[in-house]
Amino acid sequence: MNYFISTVGWGWYKKILFFLMVVVVFFVQYCVFEYSVSYSHYIVVLLLNFGLILSLLFICLQYSSMNDFLFSSGFWYSVVIVFYIILKSLSMLDYGEALIPSLVMVLVFNFFYIFGFFFTKRKKNGIKKKIVVFNDFKLTTFCFFVFVLFKVLIIFLMVLFAGDASTILEQSAATQNQGMAYLFRLSAFSTIAYYYLVYFYYTQKKFGRIVFILTLFIFVESIYSASRLQLVMLAFIHLFMFHRFVRPVSVVTLLIVSPLLIFIISYFGYVRNIEIGGVDVYKKAFEFVINDSSIIYDLFMARLDVLPMMVESIKLYDYGEIKNLWGGSYVYSILHFIPRGIWSDKPLLTAAYVTSHVYPNSFVDGVNIFPSVFIESFINLNYLGVCLIGLLIGSSSKIYDQYLDGTRPLVFIWALLFFTYPMGIVNEGVHSNYVANVLYFSFLYLVFIVMAKKYGVFKVHNLRV
Repeated sequence: MNYFISTVGWGWYKKILFFLMVVVVFFVQYCVFEYSVSYSHYIVVLLLNFGLILSLLFICLQYSSMNDFLFSSGFWYSVVIVFYIILKSLSMLDYGEALIPSLVMVLVFNFFYIFGFFFTKRKKNGIKKKIVVFNDFKLTTFCFFVFVLFKVLIIFLMVLFAGDASTILEQSAATQNQGMAYLFRLSAFSTIAYYYLVYFYYTQKKFGRIVFILTLFIFVESIYSASRLQLVMLAFIHLFMFHRFVRPVSVVTLLIVSPLLIFIISYFGYVRNIEIGGVDVYKKAFEFVINDSSIIYDLFMARLDVLPMMVESIKLYDYGEIKNLWGGSYVYSILHFIPRGIWSDKPLLTAAYVTSHVYPNSFVDGVNIFPSVFIESFINLNYLGVCLIGLLIGSSSKIYDQYLDGTRPLVFIWALLFFTYPMGIVNEGVHSNYVANVLYFSFLYLVFIVMAKKYGVFKVHNLRV
């Protein structure tokens, strides 16, 4: 393979692979639309998955090396497709031909994601005209104060609004209704402060003790609250920082760590349903998991709910029960920040709208299953929406990668707030809490920067060119 690449050139290798991917896409489309009755749906599903794998390989080859690919936007996008679509589809073969439209939709989206990524030019780093200089003492005191202040505030609010909750899920529900979610998301200030300290630890070997103490605090907090997302993100943030600024993390290392992360996702997902009660809760849950080891697989696969939602949504869309939104999701995503208390007739999030039709009984209980950006784009603008949103997310992914290059601390920490992009928006869609969080967290980050500069944490100096 290396000899072939060195002979024909890396650029030509990409073009050949891209041509093969196009051939596979059109061949699969031909099989699906012309011979769906003649061919076994197993063969068609496998062909579609092969096309998806080939397209992901091409995404990987958009990066100069495997080190650049790991933890990039293309990496996280590939994770979504591999687990939520490919792996899940293999466990859903009993769905029969109903799987095919969803897989075709994802393949088309992949195709335009690649176009958007491929044709977005990377902005060249010009001559720096300004430099940001940080004051170590003021940085540590300011970040530590902000971290502690907002952690204490969130704990106080949690006790105030969710003190009677008996499970983590009830506690979460009690703090996410009536617009209170915005209040609890002020914890982002603590996250920003922590990221700054971690950044300087990995880039300049500073603040080691305080980073260790805060990391330990976050770890204990995650265990107590059974926050699998916070635990997994804590691990990945440090892996990424080590990979970017110390030494590249190998693919083998990620493969070794992956089973542990899958266990955390499944195990803590189970714990969240158990009554809050300290160490005994984890002990009982662990004993249950040990006695029935298959539950980890079942819980993990149950978390991969995007594809089943897509299959059922397409059926209801064809039956006319789910209406065409004609781009409404994208208009309402801009207005989502308005609290429902002010706008009583505010439309449901697209995920909530789709869930209310696909799983009406669950939706009554407050369950909201992500429909994915694929279905959202389809029920808004049909396949035109799938193509356009694929282009947009592909293009924005390439831009995001440049923000995450680590050379500009102020931009880097902002990008780190949305680490794993575009995973969130692919799962949730544009008209979602994810986009609302991007806007809200960006505003909070701006407030943090203004206050930090006012306190003297950093100064911006003009350079003579």
